[in-house]
Amino acid sequence: MMAVMGLIITACTQATDQNAEANVADTPPAPVEIGDNKHIAMAQEGLQAMTNQDTEAFVARFTDDAMYIFNTGDTISGKAAITEFWQGRMEVIETIEFSNDLWLPLQVNESEDVALGKWLLAWFQVDASYTSGGQMSQYIHTSYHFTENDEIDVVLQYLDRLSIMQAEGAQE
Repeated sequence: MMAVMGLIITACTQATDQNAEANVADTPPAPVEIGDNKHIAMAQEGLQAMTNQDTEAFVARFTDDAMYIFNTGDTISGKAAITEFWQGRMEVIETIEFSNDLWLPLQVNESEDVALGKWLLAWFQVDASYTSGGQMSQYIHTSYHFTENDEIDVVLQYLDRLSIMQAEGAQE
C-alpha cells in the first residue's frame, strides 16, 4: 500500500512540475523585466573614466551613431561628436566625482513610447569643480540604452543646467 501511495504522489508531483513548466513556457514575457546587472558595471566603468577625465574610455562602449540627449532638448549625434563635446567639457572641469549611485537594469519587451531592448536607469550625485573656481553638486538621472552587442546607442540625461552655468561662471 505504501508503495502505491508513493507512486501516486510521485506521479502527481511530476505532473504538477510538467504543468508548471508548460505554463512558464506558454507565458509571454512581461512588458518590462529586470535586466542584466552587467550593464551596471559597464556604466560604472564609464563614470570612472569620466572621473579620470579619460574621454576616450568614457565613450569606448558607444556606437558610432550614438545619441546623447539632454533634458534641455540638446542632442549630440555620433561618437566623434560626443567625444569632442566631453573633451571640451573636461577643459573647464578640474575634477568630477560620482557618488550615492542607484542603478536599475531593465529589459523592455513591449512599449509604445520607449525603445525596446536593454535599458539601464541610473541616479547619482555629481560633484564637480571648475577652472573658474566654482563648485557644483547635484543629482543627475541618466538612462542608457544598449544594443544587442552591449554597446550604448542612446544616453538620456536629466540635469540642472543652471547650477552648471553658475559654477562655470564663478570667479574667486
